[in-house]
Amino acid sequence: MKRYILIFCFLILSACSFFSKGTSNLVCAQVVIDNNASYFTRTRGNTEDFRIELIGNESYCYNANDISRRYIVISPKFKITRLSSTDETRVDFSFYTETIKGPPEFIGKRSYFFMGNLDNSTKEITVTARPVKVKAPLNDPNFTVLLGLNLSDSEQAYNLRTFDTRGAVNKESASCAVSSGCGCGK
Repeated sequence: MKRYILIFCFLILSACSFFSKGTSNLVCAQVVIDNNASYFTRTRGNTEDFRIELIGNESYCYNANDISRRYIVISPKFKITRLSSTDETRVDFSFYTETIKGPPEFIGKRSYFFMGNLDNSTKEITVTARPVKVKAPLNDPNFTVLLGLNLSDSEQAYNLRTFDTRGAVNKESASCAVSSGCGCGK
């Protein structure tokens, strides 16, 4: 009799475990870093001060069951590198999340401000920004959120002149762009 009770309890616990797994595995949207907006070099005059790179993110999803909505929580990771011997310690920039496909209520772009501190003795730091929340449709595995740095037109032009598509430095164009501010090279 005890054996049957143990088997019965085992079956009930197994069923609970099986059904709870089905509700805890969320289909989460993809967070993709926009390669064209993943880095930039901040310049002051003819001097390159800092290079900011978006190197990754930590993200997870959760459901707000009371309103039947899913949220993606994204924490971007940045690498900030000091390129000159400036005494400046504060690095300000902004980043964005953007959705371009999906139901109309989820499409849009939002910007977020970030301020990093890099003391004078530090050459490079990796920092994680505070988490941001993005609305997502329920159970849509193809929903994609773009993550990138907000770049001005001049910063984008500088990136195109100075870096190739992999983000590697084009040394000839970089020295030309910094020394004369010209549009030489490609």
